[in-house]
Amino acid sequence: MIKALANLNFRDLGGLPTRDGRGLRHGLIYRSEGPVRFLPEHRQELRSLDIKLICDLRAEIERAAAPNDWNATGRLLNFDVVNDLRVSTHEAWRALRDDASETAAKIAMRSNYTAIPFALQPQLADLR
Repeated sequence: MIKALANLNFRDLGGLPTRDGRGLRHGLIYRSEGPVRFLPEHRQELRSLDIKLICDLRAEIERAAAPNDWNATGRLLNFDVVNDLRVSTHEAWRALRDDASETAAKIAMRSNYTAIPFALQPQLADLR
């Protein structure tokens, strides 16, 4: 499984540690780049995963250029949080520009990925 998708920025987040020390169940949450590079074999493999909910974090202009058109049975929520994230994590990215070390990269990524749930908070009501 996920053979064709291996060439994309697509992965199963299963196994990531949770706060209680356990791991996230495999086959539950995936993350990927937008569908601009999806080929027919990617779309076929994605459909086989039976994904029920897609949360698209791309800006509206990105979604218009490459819409999520591969999952006719799943629910699609468009969360335009890109600008909020760029503003809220600006300091970490600036620090990375000044210091391109592994430590600075980890700090910038940790800051960015920590900000995502907070940037999504206004839209979380749609997930009910």
